[in-house]
Amino acid sequence: MRPRFRSFLPVLPVVILTALVVACGGNNAGTLQSITLSPATAQPGVGGTIQFVATGHFTNPTHSMTPLQVEAPLKGGWSYTANDEQSGKISLTQEGLATCLEPGTYVVAGWAELETTNGPVCNVIGLGGAPCGSIAGTAQLVCPR
Repeated sequence: MRPRFRSFLPVLPVVILTALVVACGGNNAGTLQSITLSPATAQPGVGGTIQFVATGHFTNPTHSMTPLQVEAPLKGGWSYTANDEQSGKISLTQEGLATCLEPGTYVVAGWAELETTNGPVCNVIGLGGAPCGSIAGTAQLVCPR
């Protein structure tokens, strides 16, 4: 009489691999949950530059992405707003490089659009100038007078 487990041996590697993929989640980061920017506060002075870096945090708590890369068809970017009416201007590239052009205090936002199918149209600008329907991380840029 033949042992029964021998007929199971050819499929054993497939069963183990499937179990590992299911247990580990396959390399699934999940959905973007939040964004943090570093540095959180920068004070380079007028004419000075600072590189902001966005880190994306996902629903899978073991996964984050630095720098956060947003791929088509979704959009992402960088924007800023001035904290007060006396603030002047800064230069901010789509890579997160900020240059103080005039004295002031600014909120810099690194944002990524949420994946929606038939989302509402809105005309609201979020903190740091991030568009409506996006997740944003913010940092403060101080350009001393």
